[in-house]
Amino acid sequence: MLSTGAEFALEERWSGLGAGVSDRLVLLVLAAVAAPAAPLVLLRPVRRRDPQPSPDEETSAHG
Repeated sequence: MLSTGAEFALEERWSGLGAGVSDRLVLLVLAAVAAPAAPLVLLRPVRRRDPQPSPDEETSAHG
């Protein structure tokens, strides 16, 4: 737990660091990460689970 003064000082420090980074740089970095990751995610093989019977199907099959 931080005191109010310590929390304010920490927020000011993070705000100062964030002000030094341009929005374009952030978007460029996000695009550089997303571009190679997108095909990996979108083209991965679909894993199908074995169909499991619903609770209603289980009770009707056993009894």
